[in-house]
Amino acid sequence: MNSNIIIRTATPIDAPGVAWVQVHSWHAAYHGILRQETLDAMTEEGRTNRWTDILAGKSSNTLVAVQDDRVVGFISAGPSRDEDTNPKSTGEVWALYAHPTMWGEGIGWRLWQAGGEHLRRQGFEEVVLWVLEANKRGREFYESVGCTLDADATKSTPIEEGVTSVRYRRELTESMTARP
Repeated sequence: MNSNIIIRTATPIDAPGVAWVQVHSWHAAYHGILRQETLDAMTEEGRTNRWTDILAGKSSNTLVAVQDDRVVGFISAGPSRDEDTNPKSTGEVWALYAHPTMWGEGIGWRLWQAGGEHLRRQGFEEVVLWVLEANKRGREFYESVGCTLDADATKSTPIEEGVTSVRYRRELTESMTARP
């Protein structure tokens, strides 16, 4: 595990770094899952503009992993947006990505821990998240941190027609600092 990583709250100045991580992660993780034209449409410039707006807003709950002053991963979370959950007790991980050059370095695990503890401190008792059904690496990661597949929860993703997402969930009543 990479020990010279700092996890901290993201600010608007982190937007280019968050965009860099997200775009490169999408291209690596979703190659062969999403159409190439969908991936090509996700640009660093476009995502930087979007993340600048998100990080400047009061509702952003985004943490970044920083190594040598460079953002190498991030997690964004808050109240669940799902109609069948209680947004007062159920949190949602909206996004969790590490730059592909950092995969296997423990960045995702550290971000998961920090994001989970952040949600617990806000009073959430459970966390849900959506992952592309065909994203084997992502699904294996979430299972490794104790999330379970919510077999009844699938949806078409707004990213691309014909692509399905599945929901995972985990209780936040236990410590997020140790692997289950």
